[in-house]
Amino acid sequence: MRSPLAFWKELTGTRSGESVRLSLMLVYLLLIITCYTTTKTVRDSLFITEIGPSQLPYLYVLTAACMAAISAIYPRALKRIGLYSFVQLTSLLAIVSLLLFWWLVAYQWRGLLYVLYVWVSLFGAITASQAWSLASHVFDAREARRAFAWIGLGGVVGGIVGGSLARIVAPWLGTEVLLPICSALMIVTVMILRGLARREDWKADREEGPETDQSKNSGLDVLAQVRQSPYLSMMVALLLSGVLVEAFIDYEFKVVAQQAFDSKDRLTSFLGTIASYGGMLALLVQTLVTGRLLKRFGVGAAILLLPSAL
Repeated sequence: MRSPLAFWKELTGTRSGESVRLSLMLVYLLLIITCYTTTKTVRDSLFITEIGPSQLPYLYVLTAACMAAISAIYPRALKRIGLYSFVQLTSLLAIVSLLLFWWLVAYQWRGLLYVLYVWVSLFGAITASQAWSLASHVFDAREARRAFAWIGLGGVVGGIVGGSLARIVAPWLGTEVLLPICSALMIVTVMILRGLARREDWKADREEGPETDQSKNSGLDVLAQVRQSPYLSMMVALLLSGVLVEAFIDYEFKVVAQQAFDSKDRLTSFLGTIASYGGMLALLVQTLVTGRLLKRFGVGAAILLLPSAL
């Protein structure tokens, strides 16, 4: 009888060392998405219950502004600190922040909920992008072709796990307890990071040369390229349209959810249920529909699938 490791290697088509790295990276992204999905349900439930959805449009704008500010300083900080050290620092700050939010939320300070709302959005965007940056360092180009699909599958499963965690724990122990649980999961990601990185990896990025003028002007160069390329301009327009549509749908959904539930924990459980079912649907579409759709109709038809479903 084959061992689980041999079966995993055969299933993924990887070698011994590669299969271990793939397993660690898959679990890493799974835990990151689990924490983001869970904290997102906590954030939404607390904010909707205590303040109401009427303030959400202001938070959408504030979150976008904070993300723009972080995007401006992120590359320089990454180059100065190095990828592995920066990811570890981000994870440690997230662990402390989650415990701090858990402690402060008991004081029922309304301003804290605004901070929590923006923080969760930034946490999800930064940690997910760091996970994929980490994956690009862990695997070379040939290994990435085999590994990235499985890592992405871990992210989808993480959405299911995070939603299920909120659905089960909130009615049982309360919404706020989910914050220290996510803090504990983030501790596991730090342990996985230490297992993925070799000793020389912690200093590799910092040994590169100083920042050049080209890197400083990269943002302006990107904007110039977008303006000059009709294709890139169309892609930016599509992304912007998608963000706007998502904001409207999110706002309408939370207005209806507030009217339907008068209990904070029941609302958290409901939001977790929606997240887990959404993850299951994404998993089914990704495994059963997307590949066949691409083979038969091409990328153009596949791009139309999401707008048509909405």
